Amino acid sequence: MSQFRDFNLKLLVIEELMYGPEPLLPLYDLPARLAEREIGDPASYVLDNGLHAEVLPVSRTHFETLEIPAELLACVEELCFDAGAEVFRH
Repeated sequence: MSQFRDFNLKLLVIEELMYGPEPLLPLYDLPARLAEREIGDPASYVLDNGLHAEVLPVSRTHFETLEIPAELLACVEELCFDAGAEVFRH
């Protein structure tokens, strides 16, 4: 399994492997995860708890512990440094 020293770099790799044109990892869906905790409106939850400027703990834990096999990492040929990337919405 691949290890990353930089969490932001790992997020960019996840963006490509999970939300790219040909996803190779199962999608992570934050609204579905919050619904499991009986939180129906993610936007209100974020604003009400002052979490708008940080990675939500449930997402951070998921992405930090996500193991990316070396063979999948080898499929990543380029990364897009875009603040609007799908991974950042989750």
